Amino acid sequence: MSSTKDKSLLFDKSVDLILMFLGLYAAIAVQDLVDHQKDKDHYQQILSGFNEELESNQDQKSNIESKLGSLDKLTDIGEAGASFKFFTAQTKYMSSFLSCYLDLKMKGISKKSMSAKREQKCKQLFKVGFKQKAPEHLSLSPVYRKDVWRFYLAGGVQLFQTFETPSKQARCTIEGKTSTGLAICIGSIYTVLKKVENQVADIQKLVNDTYFNRQGILDAEFKEFKRQMKRLGKRKDAEAVALTKSSIENLNQHLREGQQAVDLSLSLMRFKISQLKTTANDLDGRFNEVLKSISAEVK
Repeated sequence: MSSTKDKSLLFDKSVDLILMFLGLYAAIAVQDLVDHQKDKDHYQQILSGFNEELESNQDQKSNIESKLGSLDKLTDIGEAGASFKFFTAQTKYMSSFLSCYLDLKMKGISKKSMSAKREQKCKQLFKVGFKQKAPEHLSLSPVYRKDVWRFYLAGGVQLFQTFETPSKQARCTIEGKTSTGLAICIGSIYTVLKKVENQVADIQKLVNDTYFNRQGILDAEFKEFKRQMKRLGKRKDAEAVALTKSSIENLNQHLREGQQAVDLSLSLMRFKISQLKTTANDLDGRFNEVLKSISAEVK
């Protein structure tokens, strides 16, 4: 009797234990399903976030084109050439100014006479001065959004590994080779974005550093020349004439050196802008491919 009772009690406890484990397993399974669905929702959110972020980044193309001209016209340099044009125009003005100043200084001293037409032209040059407005710093840096990309690197990689739909069809083309991995395609976009940002920064630095550095030197030298000529006043003795000729010769030499440096930088800048536009055109094509692939994955 006691043995039967013990067996019954043991059976009941075994059943309770089995039910407890089944209940625990069911709870874990339900929680796994809930977590799985949450992760899937997060994956969808990341995809939508990438779609919005990449569309916003693609709009930066218009910022580049507004400053450098159409991406299809590789030789067009847009606003980037304004500072170089200004420098060249000012150099020509200063050269003419120096030539006129020397002619007027030598008037009545040199055997070479100064025509009335030439004198009138020089006086008009002094009166009008150089009126062209100096350009501002070139600013064309596109500010690309990378918030979703940072979130992806921080924890979204696992979501893509779990939920990305396998595809046999190419989702993008990277350096001439097709890729079926959506995460790889998206990552390649941000790699090119970084490349564009570096190219843009390089062009900005080249333009601004070359122009404003040379412009500063030129302005300082021209002001010093004017101060020296003011000290000489209307003197036309041999010493004053010699100092005038020497100062003009030195300043003209510096004008030529500055123009040569600016011309060299201009040639280099044209090449860099052409490279940037080639990269930006490639990037625009990748944007369209990847955005289409993200849209298909969301659906």
